Amino acid sequence: MARNYNDWLNVAMNHKSRLDQAIADKNSKDILYFRGKYLYDLKQAHKLNPRGLVPAALTGSTSARIETVIGMELANHQAHIEKSIRENKQNTSIKSNSMSKELGLKIRRLSTRADQINFATNTAVRKNAQKELAKDSARLAGTTLLKAPVMATAKVGSKVGPLAITIFFLPAKVVNTLLAVTIDVYNGKVKSDMSEYNNTIVDQISNTLKDAIKTVSKHTYETVGRL
Repeated sequence: MARNYNDWLNVAMNHKSRLDQAIADKNSKDILYFRGKYLYDLKQAHKLNPRGLVPAALTGSTSARIETVIGMELANHQAHIEKSIRENKQNTSIKSNSMSKELGLKIRRLSTRADQINFATNTAVRKNAQKELAKDSARLAGTTLLKAPVMATAKVGSKVGPLAITIFFLPAKVVNTLLAVTIDVYNGKVKSDMSEYNNTIVDQISNTLKDAIKTVSKHTYETVGRL
């Protein structure tokens, strides 16, 4: 059976309760998730009754028009998204999925900005939201076209680069190790610990190059990610 206006407010009440708990716990991920759910419920109710009221039990203060409540929550949602984007940049790490998180957050920001335009209560607010939408679109395009390829290449380089070095030096390593073993066999001094044959000059050069590639890739990824 289809939900009516009050049904959606009841669902919204549940998500608002979880949102309040997430805020109390300072759980950024849950705040983002449950405010999104709460807004979705309110927007569904608004479709059924654009002039409807949201009771004080849900707003936490006094009853208010549903479009006013949606506008306030959209502003809160936008502010939290901006904060999450800044924190994600500050904590950029090649070991995490910071690039995909940034893209996801910027897409949410764009969607929220579009909702702010739709629920703007006056012309000035709507025009300001439209300007911000244009800026957000440019930022998303910049991330997708400029940052993402560089960071993706750096991340792949940190994995594939060392592997390529290993493959490149493999023939020399085999020859070097075989030669060392042959000489020791000839002299009757074969080492009991065969791992000692894996620390030849070829291994040392290979490991140095691999470490250099990892360092450069990590630095590139994290520097670009903070832009």
